[in-house]
Amino acid sequence: TALTGNGTTSSGNSTSSDIIRHTTFTEPTNITYASYQEVDLTSASLEVAKFTIRDGGASSDADALSTTLTAITFTVSNVSNLRRIALYDGTTEISEIVAASPAVFSSLSGLAAADNGSKDFSIRASFLATVTDNQQFQFTITSATADGAGSTFAAADAGAAASSITGDANRIEVTATQLGFVQQPTSTNVDAVISPNVTVQSQDANSNRDLDNTATITITSTGCGTVTGGSAA
Repeated sequence: TALTGNGTTSSGNSTSSDIIRHTTFTEPTNITYASYQEVDLTSASLEVAKFTIRDGGASSDADALSTTLTAITFTVSNVSNLRRIALYDGTTEISEIVAASPAVFSSLSGLAAADNGSKDFSIRASFLATVTDNQQFQFTITSATADGAGSTFAAADAGAAASSITGDANRIEVTATQLGFVQQPTSTNVDAVISPNVTVQSQDANSNRDLDNTATITITSTGCGTVTGGSAA
């Protein structure tokens, strides 16, 4: 179908719709990732991003048709921390996949912005047991497809909207509960200086390092041998 110069196709369908980051949504901050380990997401799972489909974009369009999202792809920064991600319409799951970048959602139904109206949808996520403290993850739309029977998007990426990583938004928080050895001594000689130096680090229950922990650790020995130069990492 050929495009005309007024933002419509030759059949009269508007080509000016877009998707934006939801204007009032606030991404979670300093996320206690260990509380969100689901292998099957639900409406109670953590909401990490929210977007809005706008029929006609920032203003009304020339047709009387809705914009129906049929496929969408995101790049996901630091996706190695995530387990599952899903699209939700309120409390209704639209599609769920194993976390990946690009994150591809296809054959969608149920996400339609009425003529000159809007439709919100969100992303919910869970986390792997192994994560990196303080890393932030972000969802950026790289492609979006609308049903050709209705209004369609002005750009292939529907405007390339992205979730926020301002401040501590969508930042993973590891909280130490234990110490773990980073370097054990390799020397096996009795009554010898233990070498190499022993090093420990502050970790959580999943053995992830708490990078914010600056506590001073004193390492002492019991029994034979002398520990020198011990440190915390």
